[in-house]
Amino acid sequence: MVSTQDLRDLLRERGDGPPPHNPVRQAQVEARIRRLRHRRMMMAGATTLAVAVMALSGFFAISQDQTQTVAVPKVTGSASATASPATGLPERFTAEDGVLYRRLAKTTLDTARRKKVTLTVAINDKPLDIAVSCRGDRNAPVPQIKVGNRMLPGARIGPCVKNMQLIALPLPKEPGRVTVLFDATTHGTSCVRSRKDGPCEPTVPKNGVWTLGVYEWTPPDSPIEPPAVKAFPPVKGYRALEVKTGVWPDDSVATVRVRGGQVIGTDQLCTGSLARRLKVTVLLNGRATGVGGDCGVWEKGSYPMAMAGTKIPPGKDAELTIRFSMAGPVGNRPVRWSAGFWEETK
Repeated sequence: MVSTQDLRDLLRERGDGPPPHNPVRQAQVEARIRRLRHRRMMMAGATTLAVAVMALSGFFAISQDQTQTVAVPKVTGSASATASPATGLPERFTAEDGVLYRRLAKTTLDTARRKKVTLTVAINDKPLDIAVSCRGDRNAPVPQIKVGNRMLPGARIGPCVKNMQLIALPLPKEPGRVTVLFDATTHGTSCVRSRKDGPCEPTVPKNGVWTLGVYEWTPPDSPIEPPAVKAFPPVKGYRALEVKTGVWPDDSVATVRVRGGQVIGTDQLCTGSLARRLKVTVLLNGRATGVGGDCGVWEKGSYPMAMAGTKIPPGKDAELTIRFSMAGPVGNRPVRWSAGFWEETK
């Protein structure tokens, strides 16, 4: 599934650069985002079309030589803190908001040699994050994450890059151990066309060496104040109706009353260390519309617009609601959000 933030980044890159001679259609955009989350769009004039992508799948498995069990040592005294790392998986680091992370376990997955690896860690009641970093081709197979033979909800690893990626790992109901399976098994084939009516040439499998880890982080004693959210700019073709703001988890919904028989656009922006983890769902009269995704993060550059339109049935007014949620604990690291509502002009 294409996330809202992926579309934001992709559309912004496309809008800031020169338009290509052969604009990419929606299906191509979705294929690119699934394979390469933050990949730069192809240069103007390029016509390569990816017509099939590799699908990731697999099943839960534990191999003795691939499983690492690590007990959580007791922390005494003050821990040294460094800047948030750009690459690798250090033993400990401090996030931008001052929260200390400590590694509990680490392993590697070389996709040229094997496709699955597990990490089993002894845990306490501190929040957990999965961390990944990769060396190799950006198109290397991306591992799926499974916990207890189930896909981790909302967990999507980006392409093979050196920069560390952090993903929330919800704690089990009871303390003890948790086992995480990383599965880079691929099925099917892929090919590319150099021109629309040309032959589809099979692609050569790419490989990468993934460094995978589990971290615990220490929630701050008091909530960290998230920065202010940038104001929504004017949107061509729409008239601003209302902007609502809040701080999650204390505030989780934004609702407006709208007239029937029109299209209402909605968009969201968030700030805070966990802003990219906040999910949004749009409801019409309390029922899901199928519109949703990630809350947008606007730190620099042009407005990363990813407005979604909802058609309001004619005849009577309706309530349109944006609901915010997050998988995993917030741990005194709240997220500030801004929800915008627009009326389509004719």
